[in-house]
Amino acid sequence: MPDGQHVHFFSGETSYEYGHLHRYQGYTGPAVGQGLAHTHRIRVITTVELGHDHLIDVETGPGIATAGGHVHEFRGVTSISGRPPHSHRFRNVTGPPIPTMYGQAQDAGTQE
Repeated sequence: MPDGQHVHFFSGETSYEYGHLHRYQGYTGPAVGQGLAHTHRIRVITTVELGHDHLIDVETGPGIATAGGHVHEFRGVTSISGRPPHSHRFRNVTGPPIPTMYGQAQDAGTQE
């Protein structure tokens, strides 16, 4: 697949804070850059727990070569929300690359 014409599926759970955690999943934005040095944007809203959710908005690390192509590590801290106001930490790796057409994932449910 030519550089830039792919996205990655991602999912995970946040850290456990104030008696709960949140789940998240989606698709990265398109590749930014070339070769394994490229990155992707992850922007998604977590599940609602205890009446609130959080925004995750980070850039992945560069590609990490695997037998199936490559993946990207991502980590960070969510937005502040809830009562009491708090954030959650998260860390995971994306799935393998998914070819795209015209900048959109071929699967339904693409998020940037």
